[in-house]
Amino acid sequence: MTISTMSSSVSTSNWRQLLGAMLFLCQFICPVFHSQVLAQPAATAEFESAVLAALGGQALTGIEFTGSGWDACLGQAWSINAGWARWQLTDYHRVIDYDTGTSSQTALRRAGLDADHIGGCGAQPAAAAAPQQSFINSTAAWPDQLLIWLTPHGFLRLLAAGKPAITKAGTGWQASLPLQRDMINYHLIGHFNSQHELTSIQTWIDDSVFGDMEVLAEFGAYEQFNGLSFPHTLTIKQGGFATLSLTIASAAASNATLPNKAPAPPRPPAPATDGPRFTEIGKGIFVVLGGYKSVAVEFDQFTVVIDGLQNDARVQDLITIVKQAIPNKPIRYVVSTHSHFDHASGLRQFAAEGATILTHEMNVAFFNKALSAPRTLRVKPTEPNSVQVKVQGIKDHHEIKDGAGQSIDVYALGPSAHAADMLIAYLPTAKTVVEADTLQPWINPAFGGKNGPHPLLLNLEAGLKKLNLDYQHFVPVHAPPMPPLMERADLEKALAAH
Repeated sequence: MTISTMSSSVSTSNWRQLLGAMLFLCQFICPVFHSQVLAQPAATAEFESAVLAALGGQALTGIEFTGSGWDACLGQAWSINAGWARWQLTDYHRVIDYDTGTSSQTALRRAGLDADHIGGCGAQPAAAAAPQQSFINSTAAWPDQLLIWLTPHGFLRLLAAGKPAITKAGTGWQASLPLQRDMINYHLIGHFNSQHELTSIQTWIDDSVFGDMEVLAEFGAYEQFNGLSFPHTLTIKQGGFATLSLTIASAAASNATLPNKAPAPPRPPAPATDGPRFTEIGKGIFVVLGGYKSVAVEFDQFTVVIDGLQNDARVQDLITIVKQAIPNKPIRYVVSTHSHFDHASGLRQFAAEGATILTHEMNVAFFNKALSAPRTLRVKPTEPNSVQVKVQGIKDHHEIKDGAGQSIDVYALGPSAHAADMLIAYLPTAKTVVEADTLQPWINPAFGGKNGPHPLLLNLEAGLKKLNLDYQHFVPVHAPPMPPLMERADLEKALAAH
């Protein structure tokens, strides 16, 4: 009705002016629209057929390939700005059954590919290669299943089963595929060159530090393996750094039907105990007990939490316990002793509490960017999808104190083989050092060293001597045999025993 009224009131001359304006705009709009229409193949099936031809023309039910290279521990970098800590892979062999959505993998794996920068995940200096075996079940969570589908033939299977949007991209093509798994809406983008060879796949999954974390699979030049076209190199990146880098030695179609093994049952949470969940070791200084311990310190107007940031669930529980131990005071600071994700997960929850994150100065830019990114790919949020992040870097020393005599000194310990950004906290009123991943010999006998004190112990000793702290006790974040405290005498005994 409105259109017809407007039409009746427009003169012939005005119509000519309007038509001229439309033709003028069409010079710019119409070619763009027309190119997008032309970019779409006549049918998705035609595009998929061209991709299949580029892969050798075989509609595979499964594939197997061998190679060598390295993989890495996500979130366990020696330096958060230099890439994840690498483990050498030889005799790598993966079998994928696309029909059942299962996969098995074997390899020889050796920690500490970068000898002086071994990072986390339990890596040890001069480690020997050990057999590795893993299995991906069809009912595994989608992030675990990605290794199956981040392959050329796997992605083609997804395209054939889904409803992708195929568009022209430069000289090649782009396939955009929505995918729902586990009640979460994922999005995959495949990039193809002019020969319809898949060059990369981009997607996103949830991560407690990165939020919606990018996962990128990149494929090198394609080679012929017994009539099958497969990339010569395969690289998978998570959070911007590679977690898998392979040079392919062989590839072949596989008819193997892998047993759809039942996944291992999830590890049950630690049973609640009748005893206290925290203990006071000094006035206003509380140790939150658990496999990963944390220390909460009460100041006159606020609270400070030191480490214990194992994962989302633990941090949820940790914040609740801290508020029980120290009620009616906001958590103003949280100290992450180093950037390894088992000591940095849950920082978003502290940011939502309004806390400032204290970390080594080398991590400031990383945490500002990662923690400020949106987090939407999860069913049950532990904090808002977006949080305001405040990160403060520590170069050598940072003191927190109040007018009532409470204080914390946070020191940079100096780089070790484990990480370049190690921080410790000193509690003067309790004469106690809070540390993480430097008293490891008390967790696992393998850390004890056969040819003298373990390098991590030597690094801790050197750092403490340099700082000249008047301490008598340790609170190790990782629980020792008799938590919550260990004595200075224990460290000196271990060092003197060799």
